[in-house]
Amino acid sequence: MIPYVSVCFRRKRSILVIKKAEPEDSGVYECRATSATGDTVSSTSRVMVLSPEATTTPKAEPYYESVVTTSWPYNEQLCLFSAYCLNGGTCIKTGSLEEIHCVCAEGFKGLRCAEKDVSNKSSTYVHTYFCKLGIASSYYC
Repeated sequence: MIPYVSVCFRRKRSILVIKKAEPEDSGVYECRATSATGDTVSSTSRVMVLSPEATTTPKAEPYYESVVTTSWPYNEQLCLFSAYCLNGGTCIKTGSLEEIHCVCAEGFKGLRCAEKDVSNKSSTYVHTYFCKLGIASSYYC
């Protein structure tokens, strides 16, 4: 790879970074993703790098792309981090993405099932309260 070009990998996306972009770096760039099952999707973008003297009056050129959708299934399975989810939540790993999330037990919610969902069922009006686990292992609302 070119020394002034790097790729930042994020959970759900990657970013191509071109440091010190020059007019020679202008062109059509393609991003291609292949799933674990071999399905491939791609998207292209036109990049125009203007020289410093041209930046005072930039010219925009409309360029439209279609929306890229993926059709491969996400294979979910139990993850190895059983202690990751709190309050009886189940830890799930999503396929080749290596992302984990929690399926919370009834009465709990949040990223790691740390928030207690307290609802007043006896009232004609529904009041929902969200509680968090405190330092002393008790809930506060």
